[in-house]
Amino acid sequence: MDKSFILFIAGGVIAAYFLLGFLKQLDEEDLAKHSKSHQEKTVETVGYEKEDIVGRAVLDVSSLSEKEQIQKWNQSSLKSEFLYFFPDFEEMRLFVQDHIVGEYLKTKMLESIDKAERDYVGGGLSTKEAKSQIEFLE
Repeated sequence: MDKSFILFIAGGVIAAYFLLGFLKQLDEEDLAKHSKSHQEKTVETVGYEKEDIVGRAVLDVSSLSEKEQIQKWNQSSLKSEFLYFFPDFEEMRLFVQDHIVGEYLKTKMLESIDKAERDYVGGGLSTKEAKSQIEFLE
């Protein structure tokens, strides 16, 4: 019984070694993929995407014209994160308040969310139409 117990422990240690090696390799690949996608951000939005004091990503377009604010939003990596919250309209509003700096863009987005929510809840828009209305600012 002592021999089988020792073999069992040795087998467990070997399995744990290989499992941890595999997990470390996956983590390194994920980190490399993340840093590569971070580097591939478009040059146009890099100067406007910043981190606030808490470490959240923020799009600061306050110094741009109205048309440029919308253009930078459409190029921003924050847009997909914002659309993830659909159809939780309240969470989308909070996202805009926390992640957008630029009064025109912020107002335009909040108006778009309000309109889409009214039409969606009222049954005038399908889910796809409501999401599309929020996604593409004019």
